Order: sequence, then structure tokens, then C-alpha cells
Amino acid sequence: MKNVLLLLKEPSKDYYFIRLNEELQKLGVKLIFFKKFNKIFPIIRKILFSKYRILHIHWLFIVGFDSRRKLKLILNSLTFMSEIFLIKHLLNVKVIWTVHNLFNHDSFYLNFEKSFKRIFSKKVDLITCHCREAKKKIHRIFSVPLNKILIIPHGNYFNCYKDDITQKNARNYLKLETNDFLILHFGRIRPYKGIDTLIESFNNLKMNNHIKLIIAGEIFDEKYKKYLLTLAKGNKNITFNFDYIPDDEVQIYMKAADILVTPYQRILTSGEILLAMTFGKAILAPKLGCITDVLDNQGSILYDANNKEALNQALELAIKNKEKLEQMGKHNYNLAKKFEWAWISKKWLDVYSMF
Repeated sequence: MKNVLLLLKEPSKDYYFIRLNEELQKLGVKLIFFKKFNKIFPIIRKILFSKYRILHIHWLFIVGFDSRRKLKLILNSLTFMSEIFLIKHLLNVKVIWTVHNLFNHDSFYLNFEKSFKRIFSKKVDLITCHCREAKKKIHRIFSVPLNKILIIPHGNYFNCYKDDITQKNARNYLKLETNDFLILHFGRIRPYKGIDTLIESFNNLKMNNHIKLIIAGEIFDEKYKKYLLTLAKGNKNITFNFDYIPDDEVQIYMKAADILVTPYQRILTSGEILLAMTFGKAILAPKLGCITDVLDNQGSILYDANNKEALNQALELAIKNKEKLEQMGKHNYNLAKKFEWAWISKKWLDVYSMF
């Protein structure tokens, strides 16, 4: 069994890593997660007492780009880079970096983060990402040679969540009528996802009591929460659920919806889109990041994120073409089958076998 150390705490609900680990173990590779992070040199301490010779980094949370304290950020950065240098040159450990997002969604020092990642990308042995657009951006922004970047897609969510409820029962649970047209935004609520622009565009629609918008997902930013509630004030067709959505309830929202809307202002990879595809949903999304590598015009309504009126027009188009959405969802369901974890895990096996 080949062991690969991930700079990541063991996920309890992250199906990306759960499914990947399940399939890799069938191929003789085991992903080892950190049980806990020691305050002083956690990576070196973990590797010194093991036989791990591959370190796979997914997010650079250990650096703390979401910290407002610049001195702490600089010290964390220096410590982390020291660890990377030591494990590579003294312990002969190979380092792989998967870029899920170009920058931290809550970064306070963007220029510092960009400079750090440019340096870091030169130190790692290999960089992976999920699509062609991501590869081009990593090459351009971090000045990484194209031959150092490999594309391995994000997997689907088949066999992860329950999918045994009917649309009628799902709508009954959400207190919706059979003829309601439901627009859904699903997933953790954060400013970069553009939910405020979605509410504004929804408010601009010619209102019909049977056109509904549900925004469901956990939120931690109370200021942003109040802002969204203010934007939606007076519109009874907008419903919020700001709580964490348990796994068993994911199917309720997905099966009830006519279309999933992801009005990102910036994005590289979107697990939420692949989740909706797995449930056979039509999708409305901007032409950003990996979205155009995953979706096409047969299963989605894609709009220009730089056009202020485009989201509004896209919503109107979705309502106008309501009868086509079910077929669009079936198309996305079939597209999602391509992103199968058994196939993706073999690509990762090829990567790990390089070292």
C-alpha cells in the first residue's frame, strides 16, 4: 500500500476526499490525513516519524490568508516555506499542490498571497487543477510552466446523498405548490457567490406568485446575512434557510428545484454544480472558471458575468423555457457520469506513481 500524506484534516463530510480515498485504496494507495496539527512544524514532525514520501497539499489554510494580522501571516508563511524546503531537500519528499481556488475567498492581503503563491508554485514538484481554464490562469498568474500543471477533473456525487424522494414530496416538505417555479441557490453562503446580485435580479423579474427563490446554506457572516435579508425585504417569494443542510435533506432541495442558480462573481472549481448535475438539474451559471469545461448549452443557461443585465435576462429565459428544464437536467445527469471517481482515481494513481 502506497501512503500519501495530505495537508488536510480528515474530512467527515467532504465527499471529494471520501470518494477519492475509497477508490484509491482499491488501487493500493491510501490517503493519510492529519489527525491534529501541532503548533510547531507540524509537517516535519509528521513526516519524520513515518515513511511518507509524497505530500499532497489541497488548500494552504495552514498559512492563514484569511488572517487580518499581517505579522502573523508573514511568520506563518516563513515557517511553512521552511518546512517545505526541509522536507524536500533533507527528507526527499515530493510535494504536489492541487489548486482548487486561485486565492482565498476571504483574503485580506491579496498581493501578499499572490506573491507567496508565485514563490510556492516554483518549489512544488507538480501542480494539478480541475480544468483547462484553471490551468491557463495558474500559468498566467503564478508564472508556472504549462508542463508542470496537470488537469484531473473534480468527481461527481453519485452514491453520496440519498436520492429517493419524489419532487411532489420534496415540494410538500418545503411548502411549495405543484405549479410553483422554483429557483434554487444551494450551498454555503459567502459574498463571492454573488447571492446579493441574484436577489436583486430576482426582485427585477415581473413578479408572479408562483415564481419562487430559495437560498439554502450555512452562513457565518452576520453582516452579509443582514444585507441579504434587507435586499429581500418585502418579497414574499424569497425564502432563506441559513442553517447547515444535513446530508439527508440535500435531496429535498435538489428534487424540489426546477433550476439551480450559481451567480458566482469569481470561481475556479464548483462542487455545487457537479452536485446539481448528479441530481439531474438544469443549471444557470456565469461563464467563469471550470464551469464551461463541465457544462454546455444543452444542459445549462450560461451568461456573461461582466454584463450587469445578463443574470436578469438568464433568469427570464429560464422561466420562459420552463418546459425544457427537465430534459436539460437529464442531459446534465448523463454529463455527470463522465466524472466518475474510479476513472479519476486512476489518474491520481498515475500522478503518485511518478514519484
